[in-house]
Amino acid sequence: MEAIEQEFVQQLTSESIDHEFLLVYSDWLQERGDPRGEIIALEYALELDNKTNRDRLDLQKRLDYLMQAQESALQLSTENLNDITLTWTAGAVTKIDVNRDCLEALGCSIAETVQFKFLTTINLSGHELDEVPVWLGQLTQLTALYLYDNNISELPEWLGQLTQLTRLHLYLNDISELPEWLGQFTQLTQLYLSDNNISELPESLTQLTQLTELGLGSNNVSELPKSLGQLTQLTELYLYDNNISELPESLGQLTQLTELYLYGNDISELPESLGQLTQLTDLDLSNNNISELPESLGQLTQLTGLNLYDNNINELPDWLGQLTQLTGLYLRDNNISELPESLGQFTQLTQLSLGKNNISELPESFGQLTQLTWLDLRENNIGKLSDTLKKRFEEEDWLY
Repeated sequence: MEAIEQEFVQQLTSESIDHEFLLVYSDWLQERGDPRGEIIALEYALELDNKTNRDRLDLQKRLDYLMQAQESALQLSTENLNDITLTWTAGAVTKIDVNRDCLEALGCSIAETVQFKFLTTINLSGHELDEVPVWLGQLTQLTALYLYDNNISELPEWLGQLTQLTRLHLYLNDISELPEWLGQFTQLTQLYLSDNNISELPESLTQLTQLTELGLGSNNVSELPKSLGQLTQLTELYLYDNNISELPESLGQLTQLTELYLYGNDISELPESLGQLTQLTDLDLSNNNISELPESLGQLTQLTGLNLYDNNINELPDWLGQLTQLTGLYLRDNNISELPESLGQFTQLTQLSLGKNNISELPESFGQLTQLTWLDLRENNIGKLSDTLKKRFEEEDWLY
C-alpha cells in the first residue's frame, strides 16, 4: 500500500478529517482514473457554503450518478495476509469486509480505535473466532453482521444492544443455546442460524415480526414454538435436518412463504393448515415419516417443486393433479403401488422421480407429460407398456 493510501486510512479512523489532505488524495486518485477521486471532491464541495442552489443541485446530480454507477471500495493488503475491504459511500465508510484475520495485521487499531460513524455492515466470517469480538458492541448503528463459519459457542448479552440489525448471519458455528434477549432484534429481516447445535427455540424468537428469511437447518431442534405463526412476513423458512416430529397449526399463518424446507426430520403427519400457504413455490418434505397427504395441499397451486422422497406414502390422491404448475415432483423411495390418472395434468413437469416404489402399471395419462426431460422409474415392478406409452417413452433407460 502506498504512503498516501495509508494516510487516508489513518484519516478515516481519526475523529476529524484534514480536508486539505482529502483534496490532495482526491487529485491523486483522479490522476489514476479512479472515480472515487471525483466523489471525494464533490463531497467536499457540497460541504462548502459558497455555492448557489443551482450549483449545489448540479453537484448533487453528478455525485448521485457516480454513486449509482459504481460501489467504490478501498483494498488494504498486508504482506502475509489477504484483504480487508472498506466499502464507502459518499465519502463515509459503511462496510468492513474481512475474509481473513486482517485485524491483527493492522495492529488491531482498525478494530478498537476506529471511529466510523456511518459503519453499517461488518463481515468477520471464516475467522475461526471462538467468541464474538467485544468491540462490536460499540457499533450500535450496524444493520448487517456476518459472523458465519467460526467457532462461536455463545452469544454475549451485550450483542442485544445492536438493535438496528436487519441481517444477522451466524450459521456454521457451535452455538447450542439461543438467549431470550434475541427478541430485541425487532428490525431483523434475515436470521441465519443453520449448522449449529441448537436444540431449543426461545419464545422470544416469534417477536422478530419483520423476519422474511429464517434459517435453522441442521440443528437439534425437536419442537417449534406454537406461536411461530406470528412471523407473518416470512418468505423463506429453513428447518431441514432437525428432530421435528410435529408442525404447529399456526404454520398456516405464514401466508407469505414461498420456500419451506422441512426435509430430514421425524414428521409423520401434516397439518391441514399447510394448505393455507398458497404462495409456496418450493416445498421439501423428503426424508420424513409421512404416510398420508392432507387434501388441503391441493390448494398450493403455485408449487413448482414438491419433494416427498423417502417417506411412507402408499397412495397418491386424485386432487394432486390440481398442482398444475409443478415442474419437479420427487416421490422416490415410498410405498406407492398405483398412480392416479390425474398425474397427466402435470403438463409442466420436467422432472419426475418415482423410483423405488411398488408401481406395476403406468396410467395412459402418463403420455401427456410431454415436457419431461428426466424420469426415474427404477426399482419398480412395471410390466408391459401400452403401445401409446411405448411410443412416448422410447428411451428404455428411463424405466429401469
